[in-house]
Amino acid sequence: MIIYIHGYGSHGLGSKAQEFTRYFKEKNIPFIAPSLSYIPDLAIKTLEGLIESYDEVTLIGSSMGGYMSIYLATKYTLKAVLINPSIYPYETLKDTLGYAPSFYDLSSFEWNERHLSMLKEYEVSKPKQENFMLLVQKGDETLNFEEAVNKFLDAKVIVEEGGNHSFKGIDRHFDAIKIFLDVNNSTPNELYSIDEYKSNLAFALKAHGSQQTPTGLPYSFHILSVAGEIINAIGVSPISFKEVNTAIACALLHDVNEDTDTKVTLESKIAGDKELIVKGVAALTKDETLPSKKEQMQDSLDRLKLLPSCVQMVKLADRITNTAKPPLFWSRSKRQSYRDEAQMILDALGSSNRYLALKLESQIKNYEKYVNIEDDYLIFYGEFANLVLDKSHQKYSQTFKAISRLNDYLLKEYSVKLFKVDGREFDYANISKGEFPSVKKGSIDFIGEMLSMTMRNSDEFINKKYKEILSGEDAVVS
Repeated sequence: MIIYIHGYGSHGLGSKAQEFTRYFKEKNIPFIAPSLSYIPDLAIKTLEGLIESYDEVTLIGSSMGGYMSIYLATKYTLKAVLINPSIYPYETLKDTLGYAPSFYDLSSFEWNERHLSMLKEYEVSKPKQENFMLLVQKGDETLNFEEAVNKFLDAKVIVEEGGNHSFKGIDRHFDAIKIFLDVNNSTPNELYSIDEYKSNLAFALKAHGSQQTPTGLPYSFHILSVAGEIINAIGVSPISFKEVNTAIACALLHDVNEDTDTKVTLESKIAGDKELIVKGVAALTKDETLPSKKEQMQDSLDRLKLLPSCVQMVKLADRITNTAKPPLFWSRSKRQSYRDEAQMILDALGSSNRYLALKLESQIKNYEKYVNIEDDYLIFYGEFANLVLDKSHQKYSQTFKAISRLNDYLLKEYSVKLFKVDGREFDYANISKGEFPSVKKGSIDFIGEMLSMTMRNSDEFINKKYKEILSGEDAVVS
């Protein structure tokens, strides 16, 4: 049985109570919304009697009903959902002393100091966090939402911009509330749509094709990792069924526009809320016409902030996935800028999902150990010659990628490998300034010597990569 506890001066036939009643009736889930006395002791006694008359009870409390839910959930070890709850009603309701109106028929009742003292008796200093789900809106004109957030730092928390004390759009969270309260009819509902998941994953896999991550894994590893972070997050902080599907869709598709020749449009064979998904993927895509990576990131974040939290949280999940151990070939400046970008993302979108925000914050702290590692040079190990690149050179990244891709291509297509050392995971490694003098260094000329003119002229890819290597020759230290 779900018991809805209304707020101060309200009743069990209020608009929010009616919305919940209709929703749970359609789900065939027992639900009651009693009209309670304005006298705190009588209201609590009534609720205790109801709780003790049912075998399994969960609570939903709004405003002062949220305060009472905290007490009752603690006393009976129940799960409770708190909607813009009053945390200190014995203080906030001092302003209403005297005759106060009933919102049912606009009659009045006397509210006095004794009632405030009653409320004080039901205060719980340390509620068991895992038993509570908190929903607050910053636009609450009656209560300070931060008081509730501070009291439930480790609960399942949803904080929304705007809104009001009644919690505008509460119906968007009905599915998430049902999941948290763990109440079901005879047929359990899906956490997310498997059909939509399959459709969007298929589209993403086809778009990315043979693309790989910087560490050489199929690109599906990355997009499935981001989707996994989203699924994990909604298990901690539930959102509505529709929002879950949108978040997962954006996670699977987030790099399609930026990294492939395919674009996610309204005509694409994707599933779900197409309009929002298309907008979400577009916002997650950096505008490369802007002059700097910092400006591109800021522009993307600004566009994401105009979209719902279920889209914003994808960016948090993406950066969590990418702030594990950085690729070996990254330069110090690249690692520093990546750390700084992660902080930009956290500052801009952290409020979209508290669990993901805390995880990204932890990832950033852990990432610090990689930022200032002394790895000024990168060495490609060759059987006949070593090639050393200066990682601080402006053409380092371009040259590294050209050499690495040419090396892989030659092995695949011609069974020729420019660099190879048995027993090493990679054909290259980092070295510090101290190690640099003792390394035997070769020049870029040996690559040309290994590529016959016939092979170079007849293979467009080899010719292109060799030209890129030559244009970045200054990054090679001989």
